[in-house]
Amino acid sequence: MGLGNAHDQVGRHFMEHPRAMIGLVHGREGLRLWAAYRAFHARGSKLTPGLRLPDAVQEARGVLNAAATLKYRPPAGRSLLGRIYDSARYHGAPNRQIAAGSGAFQVMVRAEQAPDPESRVTLARAADALGLPQARLDWRLGAQETETARAMADAFARALAGAGIGGFERAAWLDAPGAGWPTDPTISGHALGGYHHMGTTRMGTDPRTSVTDADCRLHGVDNLWIAGSSVFPTAGWSNPTLTILALALRLADTLAACATPSRG
Repeated sequence: MGLGNAHDQVGRHFMEHPRAMIGLVHGREGLRLWAAYRAFHARGSKLTPGLRLPDAVQEARGVLNAAATLKYRPPAGRSLLGRIYDSARYHGAPNRQIAAGSGAFQVMVRAEQAPDPESRVTLARAADALGLPQARLDWRLGAQETETARAMADAFARALAGAGIGGFERAAWLDAPGAGWPTDPTISGHALGGYHHMGTTRMGTDPRTSVTDADCRLHGVDNLWIAGSSVFPTAGWSNPTLTILALALRLADTLAACATPSRG
């Protein structure tokens, strides 16, 4: 079964941050929102404001953490050369095109993924250029993720209506019969993610359902620890970097203490 895999847990509970478009905001109304929520730089860092689900909505509907951001979408049929020209002329700001009634703003949701043991990474029979087995990903998103996107679209529409802002067009996939999270054919039929791979060596107290303990140490192996987002038991919706750093620093302190001879 492999090292640390006595209970077939290595590779399970793969998680990402699935993203999808939940609607469009057209024209000048979209420009007002974009002006308030566009990405900006401060103190050398890029910051992207987002709108999250209210706690009451999340609890009432039993959905996951999520946040929405806005992204400008040029008019349909605009060539690559045309988009490069617009970018150079307007420095990436769509103000003039929107003022002329062209283009729209995509409302993008990034959601937490519920841990699922069947969402997993395994080894394929095919080998890579070095003769090692290739990784095979079975990334699964369920009904809770889809309902989270619906809840975000509903909350977004209510917030706009309450602010007297119109022009929101809800994405059709949210209400399609048997709707599931949309896939992206450019990435092997999986959903669009945030390139935030998490899970597969899950942290927990029970070796039958996890790979490492609370100290990131492999169950049943005294001198092997794992650092990184693979130990995450849940994913949240935001970027995992700070949590990875916190775990790494905590693990470094643990290893330093183990390596320091006791004085007595």
